[in-house]
Amino acid sequence: MTKYFTIATAGHVDHGKTSLLKALTGVNPDRLKEEREREMTTDLGFAPLFIKAAADSQQPAEDIVVGFIDVPGHGKFLKNMLAGVGGLHLALLVVAADEGIMPQTLQHIKILSLLGVRQVLLAISKIDLAPEQVHTVRQSVEALLTIYNMQALAVQPVSALSLTGIEALSDTLAGLLLHLHRNSPAKAELAAYLPVDRVFNKSGYGKVVTGTLVEGSIKVGDNLILSPGAVPARVRGLETFGRKLEAAHAGQRLAVNLAFKDEPKLSRGSVLSPLPCAPAFTLLVTIEDLGGLEYFGEEGGGATGAYLDPARGSSTVPRLKPQPIKLYHGTAEYPGYLRWLEPAACAADSSRDEEDLPAQKGNALYFAQIALDEPGSVRAGDRFVLRYGDHGIAGGSILGADRPHWFKRADIQPFLSLLSAGQYAGAVRFVLQKHPQLALKAEQMSWFLPQSQASAALAAALEGGENPSPAEDRGLNVAAKKLGEYFYHPLPMARLEKKVSAYVLSNLAQDSQASSSLSLESLRQKLCPFLDRSFLPLLTTEVLAGNLVQRQGDKLVPAARASRGAGADKGRQVLSILEAQPVLELSELAKQCGLCERDLKEIMEELSTAGAAEIVSYEFAASRKTIEAGHRHLGKLWQARRDISPSEFREAMQVSRKYTMALLAYYDDHQITRRVGNGRMLLKAPPKQ
Repeated sequence: MTKYFTIATAGHVDHGKTSLLKALTGVNPDRLKEEREREMTTDLGFAPLFIKAAADSQQPAEDIVVGFIDVPGHGKFLKNMLAGVGGLHLALLVVAADEGIMPQTLQHIKILSLLGVRQVLLAISKIDLAPEQVHTVRQSVEALLTIYNMQALAVQPVSALSLTGIEALSDTLAGLLLHLHRNSPAKAELAAYLPVDRVFNKSGYGKVVTGTLVEGSIKVGDNLILSPGAVPARVRGLETFGRKLEAAHAGQRLAVNLAFKDEPKLSRGSVLSPLPCAPAFTLLVTIEDLGGLEYFGEEGGGATGAYLDPARGSSTVPRLKPQPIKLYHGTAEYPGYLRWLEPAACAADSSRDEEDLPAQKGNALYFAQIALDEPGSVRAGDRFVLRYGDHGIAGGSILGADRPHWFKRADIQPFLSLLSAGQYAGAVRFVLQKHPQLALKAEQMSWFLPQSQASAALAAALEGGENPSPAEDRGLNVAAKKLGEYFYHPLPMARLEKKVSAYVLSNLAQDSQASSSLSLESLRQKLCPFLDRSFLPLLTTEVLAGNLVQRQGDKLVPAARASRGAGADKGRQVLSILEAQPVLELSELAKQCGLCERDLKEIMEELSTAGAAEIVSYEFAASRKTIEAGHRHLGKLWQARRDISPSEFREAMQVSRKYTMALLAYYDDHQITRRVGNGRMLLKAPPKQ
């Protein structure tokens, strides 16, 4: 099976990156910009290398395709590099033997480190010009990499002019890529994620986007979503370096031919994925200094002022004020505004300005909030780079692709501390405790859960146990619970349960009147208006079961009265007959139960209040199980044909025509269906089993 990789080149201008790629691949990346058009061009700024990796005792021979990003300038480096390093943590660092480390060498190493790249393949170029300096350059580069927590996995001296070392570089690259691939977390199981770096129209094909598939896989015919804007699209075709594909996998450089229902406005920076990427305006992030922040203020005060730092005795440090920045994420560039958040060590000192932050030399980590001028398609866990001022370069990780309005100021610090420490299960419990909705679906927590961590974090949140959290909240050690698709924390839910019980009992008459009840919707609006409507029935059925309050249909009643109603012997007898025979005439039902029709109707009213059975079309009776089963059959027929005929419904229910029409009349009366010609259309989705 062919393995695909995309890596970026890094290094100072004129250190021979383009010449080296031409010697490796036989293709000049600069020339490709004016190369004749292909059916779907993928080669702008890229050069492919095809390698046949030799077999060994443990692995068979494998074909390798490497796509190189050629980034000759610093500005272009920032814009083009992020997508290339997103799929694989390796870069080709080129340093000329005759010049050694230069300004852009340092800048590129800083940026690679900020993006989480910890490993490079070092190519010392132009060895024919200064062969005696190869060893010295190697030592100086390796020392510089160590400062930024990086290492050279291999070092290869090369000359693009004489082709010295080129074949060895190709073999070394193949070995490193295969080793990293076999020992890195699997990304094929994740949902596809492709940051778009180019959009164009191709005659006869339509809209084409290009980019590097960072995660997951894409097949021809897949339905995907382009964000921002949540634009649905269908994959009409795939191509990589002139080769048509039926399916593509993480690491490949792709051109994707897309079909749209409505012509969208697309641009560089969009994201292609089967999962919608909610537009983010405010990001919660960590900022890694790497010595870039010294450009903003000098020690002893300066333009930004100073304050006394208790941790340093009488020494003063500069204050960093909010400032405009440019954020680079994926293939997008976003202007925005950065506001510093208090570090953990200073959180208890309320006398300090929220916008002040002690600047420390070295690789210091800070929490910050970034407000974007326009919505960005970003994800929790992604790395980014930002620029500020004339020279400042910093970066870090996105902890939260949102700043919820319900988050109190005191909540931010402990929450970000959990995320930055990788304690995602604790973060899930923290959010469930604080969220006004009380119960959340998994997708509602994607703003702070990285896709690769979500399943494990949610499972761990349900287990509970000790959690070494900086937040002094014992609720983080209490296991969350799951009901249907919803996750919730038992502590706030227990408080709600008490409120529901007390409110229902204090507002309902304690007598046997069937009309003495409270609707679920009115209860939700009164006590928990943010609770999801579809969760409240689950809550009242499961959480409140056996309590002082019980659910009857879409209403709540005191448990004592509920037992006096549907729990009577005759009621149980009527319900037993209806569950055995889906639909019966009231007269026949009364005869089988030995009741007069008046007494039967009173029992049916109690069963209706309890949500157990219903009078159908005035003359018939049916159990709630029959009505819900019929509703589900309606849903299946509607999904299959977009029309519901009485004959098809009769066949599905296996009842006579008169019972079929009685049930359909019930669904019409309750606005579940509507007659359209000789058939019906479905208005309400069926209940889940």
